[in-house]
Parts: sequence; structure tokens; C-alpha cells
Amino acid sequence: MMAALIGCNANGAKKAMPEGYLKSLQFSTHGTMCFPTYYFSVDSDDDGSIWLTHISDEGDTTKVAVGRGLLYDLRDIIEKDGLYKLEKSYRPKMEVMDGDGWSFYAGFDSKESISSGGSNAWPKKISFGRLRAFLDSTYQALTAKPAPEGIVTYYNYVRHDSSAEPTVDYEMTAKQTGKTGWKVTLKGVNPNFYLDGEPHYLEKTIDEATMYDVTRIFKSHQMYLYGNYPNPPDVLDGYSWHLEVKLDTGESFSSSGSNNVPDDNGIYLINQLFEGLSIDSPFKK
Repeated sequence: MMAALIGCNANGAKKAMPEGYLKSLQFSTHGTMCFPTYYFSVDSDDDGSIWLTHISDEGDTTKVAVGRGLLYDLRDIIEKDGLYKLEKSYRPKMEVMDGDGWSFYAGFDSKESISSGGSNAWPKKISFGRLRAFLDSTYQALTAKPAPEGIVTYYNYVRHDSSAEPTVDYEMTAKQTGKTGWKVTLKGVNPNFYLDGEPHYLEKTIDEATMYDVTRIFKSHQMYLYGNYPNPPDVLDGYSWHLEVKLDTGESFSSSGSNNVPDDNGIYLINQLFEGLSIDSPFKK
């Protein structure tokens, strides 16, 4: 009776959209089979990489890197479609011994979460249709073109911030020595080391393992799909960048932008990799 007086109870409480950014999401359906009939999840690693995972109805798992913008789009769907209003569970009025089930989870950086699921019952006024269509189309777009063969033997990223001198300029070059060995050099501008306002230049031989790390990030983050990113309207000053990559197979890729970047952190991860190598290294002015 007290709950009725204050207009709120456990089942009828008005639910609000969680605060903060979306950190993870999972939606799946399952029948009586061992593997889910439909499964997608989005999660992030400790280094900030964001991954979309799909499990087929045959149990095959595919994991692809995605940009942070995917989480923003998913949060928007949760809010607009009212998925935050889901109840904890949905069950039919009569017991059903066989059939299908589903589960949904969304976690936010505010430590709030949405958790729901059902067995032979679905919410009547809330639909997962737009969420499923978005996950399907995103996955199909990301897996439409397989990663190229080979390893990255040349990588150059340059960024200019309204200056003649680049504020970031990393160039990795690998040359084969013998049948299996590689000599890998890294040179360019290290953005962490400036003296009297002048950039200092880096040139050093690095471990060939770094070359394989660059290749891994280039492929897992599908940087081979990067294109050109034109200047947004009404932006007259700012920054520009250019990326050039070559593989030992002879394939090459280039991308550039002005005040606009790919919705992905592949470039950032490689820059962080090179930045760590350039600390305490010899410089040439």
C-alpha cells in the first residue's frame, strides 16, 4: 500500500536511461542447440581497442576491430528504442519445456548497466529490430573485404598542426637481410621531445617484432579500408595528416584527411607504439 501511495514499486518504477558512455554490449538468442542462433558483443581491451565479436549458429567466432563511434551509435539506439526500459526477465504465463530464449546486456562507464533476458517470451512494446539490423550491417561491412596478405615493411604517418614542421612524423622502414631476417629503422619527429621550441629528429634501429606489431594493428583495425577524409564545412584552420603503408607483397595503401579522421584508433595505437620506442633514444637535430 505504501508503494501505491508514493506511485512507485518494483515492477512499475519509471526507468531512466543510464548516464555515461556505453562500454560494452551483448545480445544473443538461443534455441535448444549448443551454439547461439544469434550472437553479437562489443567490448574493449585495456589498450582502448574496441572489438565486435560474432558467433555463428555453427559456433564459429569472428572478432573484428571497430571504432569508438560504434559505441555511440549503439547507445543512441538503446535510448531511442527504449531498451533501457526492459524488465529483468520475460517468461510465458504457462510453463514451456522447449523453445527459444534471448539475453541482452549493456554496461556504461557510470557503472550502471541494463540486463534482461527471456525464455519463450519477448517484450511487447520494445523491439530489438533496429539493434539487430545495425549489428548485422556493421558486421557485413567490416568483413566484406579480407585483410591483405603480407607484412608491413613501410609505414609513414605525418600530421601538421598549422605549422610548416610536422608535429608528428613517424616513418618505419624494413629491409630484408637474408631469407628470414629484417633490419627495421624508425625515424621522424618525436612529439615528446622539443628543445627551445624546435622539434628534434629521431633515427634508430628497432626490433623487428615492432614490424609485426604494426602489421597486426594494420590488419586487425582494418586500416587498409581507410580512405580520404575531407575537411568539414566551415573549418578554415586546424590540422592535416597523411598515411602511407606498403607491404612486402607490393601492395600499397594511402589515406589522408583535414580536420577529419577515421572513426578508429589504429593510427593512435601505432603512434603510441613508436612513441614508447623513441624515449631515451639518440636524436639528430
